[in-house]
Amino acid sequence: MFTLAVDLGASFIKAGLFDKKSKQLLISRRDPFPPFLETLGLEREVPLQPILEIVDRQIKDLLGSVSQAVDLWISNQMQGFVLVDPVSKEASGNFISWQDQRSLSVWKEIEGIYTPAILKSIGNELRVGHAATTLFAMNKKKNVLTGLMPISLGDFLVMHLTGEMGEIHETNASGFGCLSLKNSNWDEQLIKNLQLKGVIFPKVVKRFSPKMVGSKLRVWGAIGDFQAALLGVGLREDKALSINVATGSQVARIVSDVPDKYDGQLRPYFGGKLLNCITHLPAGRAINFLVSHFECLDNKTVEDLFRNLDQNMSATTSLVVNLRFFSSGDALGGSITNIREDNFSSKNLLMAALNFMSENYFSCRERIDPERQCTYVLGSGGILTKSKYFQRLLERKMGLPVTVPSEKEDALLGLIEFSDFNE
Repeated sequence: MFTLAVDLGASFIKAGLFDKKSKQLLISRRDPFPPFLETLGLEREVPLQPILEIVDRQIKDLLGSVSQAVDLWISNQMQGFVLVDPVSKEASGNFISWQDQRSLSVWKEIEGIYTPAILKSIGNELRVGHAATTLFAMNKKKNVLTGLMPISLGDFLVMHLTGEMGEIHETNASGFGCLSLKNSNWDEQLIKNLQLKGVIFPKVVKRFSPKMVGSKLRVWGAIGDFQAALLGVGLREDKALSINVATGSQVARIVSDVPDKYDGQLRPYFGGKLLNCITHLPAGRAINFLVSHFECLDNKTVEDLFRNLDQNMSATTSLVVNLRFFSSGDALGGSITNIREDNFSSKNLLMAALNFMSENYFSCRERIDPERQCTYVLGSGGILTKSKYFQRLLERKMGLPVTVPSEKEDALLGLIEFSDFNE
């Protein structure tokens, strides 16, 4: 038995064929995600046809290597959507990305709609790029939305393959910005307040039933890539504190239900659990921005500096860096301080950046695990996977052992693991 996993990520579209029993990756394919349309405004849209052509080719290629029926699972970048006509089952426009910023033009109105009580009920997360806020902005500009249905990119792929309108998994629905976590259903009053009553929202589910395509492909459904990746690195128990360190960064832990009071955000997970998380933390993007601007100090790339630190595990610095250079989950306030003649180098800048990140993760742990229930760190992401120096630094700061799985294709493996929860 084989399972095919497809991850519709923001940077790449990946597909992998797995042995279902051993969960071993046998063959994989990876293509860049198609670029945004060139626009002068705040829109971030991608034509659907190039996306479908890539996925169709990957699936055909991988199916050609097996003779028996294959299960297909999908994960996708969250918060973005495709508007479809549920009658004709055709798309009305392009894929609208989570990076879309058109809601900035009406953000004051949006903030007035999302009261503290509503924010708590949907997981304490309100961002530019959420489907609901983008739809509100589109409605304000007289876009015709009545009778249309917003679905995730993964659910659009399901419709493309099967010809049937799919249901939306709660992990994807939560990224729309109008899902009540108490009952895992749409907040009808919030939808009304957003003036989206004419919009048809898909049925929210926790499990899928398969749809057969031809004789070789059983199509199941799509889940959020954030949750898929965490499941792929092994986040299954509430004793683990997940820290993902890549271009951006997140800290998360499993909780059983919606607490009366909580810090950070809440998102649906699997097996009836939730994730208490803090996302959009500065990491790789901020490090690259910082080091690239001072590469002239000693002509070392970021990769060179990381290798050098792994060869000098006891290295420290007195330089102090605040990585909040970009608008994110943290407040703005990027800075470099305590500069001296003997410490201003790109190596010291990297060490200071890693010091800041370890301090930031410790603060996040204090926010989402104030009772210190987590007993180890489950690390993932390119920086934490590659840098032994940072692993050691994080262990010292957190006072916890750091475990870093060797699997690199987190989201794809998470899809294979999710099939266990769907049974």
